[in-house]
Amino acid sequence: MTYFDTSTAHVVALHGSASSSKQWQSLVAYLEDRFTVITPDLPGYGTNKETGVLPGLAGDATSVISEMERIGEPVHLVGHSYGGAIALKIALMRPDLLASLTVYEPVMFSLLMGANVRHMNLFGEIAGVANSIQNSILSDCPETGMKDFFEFWNGTDTWGSLPNAVRDHLTSQAEPVNRNFVRASEDKTRVQDLSVINVPTMIMTGLESPAVTQQLAGMVARAIPGAKLAMLPGLGHMAPMEAADWVNPRILHHVNEVEQYRVTGISTVRWVA
Repeated sequence: MTYFDTSTAHVVALHGSASSSKQWQSLVAYLEDRFTVITPDLPGYGTNKETGVLPGLAGDATSVISEMERIGEPVHLVGHSYGGAIALKIALMRPDLLASLTVYEPVMFSLLMGANVRHMNLFGEIAGVANSIQNSILSDCPETGMKDFFEFWNGTDTWGSLPNAVRDHLTSQAEPVNRNFVRASEDKTRVQDLSVINVPTMIMTGLESPAVTQQLAGMVARAIPGAKLAMLPGLGHMAPMEAADWVNPRILHHVNEVEQYRVTGISTVRWVA
């Protein structure tokens, strides 16, 4: 792959629920020689104490939009899981701020609403996890809900193998995770709304991931004109952290293709008019 002078190009990477900007440390190291990489904390995580006033995913998108506006030029936006859903929302709200879009299994659960019986069944599965977290908070036993959350994404009986410090940290994230579920579930975006997204887009999904996120990835890829779908065998929902050596090169390849067109006007990918 040929690389171009991208020293002025920016990549903004958004983390998933129960995480923080530190999730992307390996991506920062992988891209830093070619791009300026910004990894903001989403509301409720790390140093970001904001609580957006807008309903749905827009409530958490606004703080990211403010940071992107300060950059002063369109950015390559990357997102994982909840961060991927926020990235999609930003693409709808402020398309002028994006040079490209790359998302790994965006959990925009509203896309499943009212579609068909299978989609509603998948929504019911993730709603069960959301209800478990909410009920565990109300009963002052957040560890129960976070155990269900963690094992939904990582597999049955995985919680007990975690070090105590990790379990304690995840348990402390119950409140922001619950808010993320509320935001994602109350959002009004439907799959047909994504057809207006007109930036080079790549969607990634792991073939060992839960059925709901594989389904969402496929729906998003089909809805966005010209989007590419990368289906990655052997990888699960947490691959951006657990298999970064597989995910990061795909992010770089997609972003570099967009920069190639920006610099040379030549492209081999189908999303260029």
